[in-house]
Amino acid sequence: SFMSPAYAALMPHLQLHHSNSADDNACDPFKVLDVAVGDGLNSVRMIKELLLTKADGTAGFEYHGVDIAEQMIKLCRQRIKQDVLIQTILKNPNQDPKYKIALQVANGEDLSVFADASFDRYIASLCLMITGDAAAMIKESFRLLKANGISAWSIWGY
Repeated sequence: SFMSPAYAALMPHLQLHHSNSADDNACDPFKVLDVAVGDGLNSVRMIKELLLTKADGTAGFEYHGVDIAEQMIKLCRQRIKQDVLIQTILKNPNQDPKYKIALQVANGEDLSVFADASFDRYIASLCLMITGDAAAMIKESFRLLKANGISAWSIWGY
């Protein structure tokens, strides 16, 4: 399935194939926060990558997607529900549940709905340059990432 070139360029930097940091509990799921999910095309690819890299007996993963626009969250949710592969995996071997997908309306400048140091990875593609307070958004990403967490960003127009 399609992935925007900017988002695709960020994927290797996230090092999804690496496990959680050494100080993490091995039973904790690998947690990804995707800020500004838009219509969900990139979310579907990210979730598939997580299924590929985290389906090896690990504690699974949590994919959290946020967008400031409620309509974008609706479109993203719909696109994920329409993906046959994702839905098949979520319905069949996910009785634990080993994989979690959560979408919600939220502003990347204030993600207080999430606890400090709660994510292994943070991705924000093509949104930093249009946010009202870029410094606040960057500060939030640092607050949310675990000590050995990785963030990936893309911007255009500069």
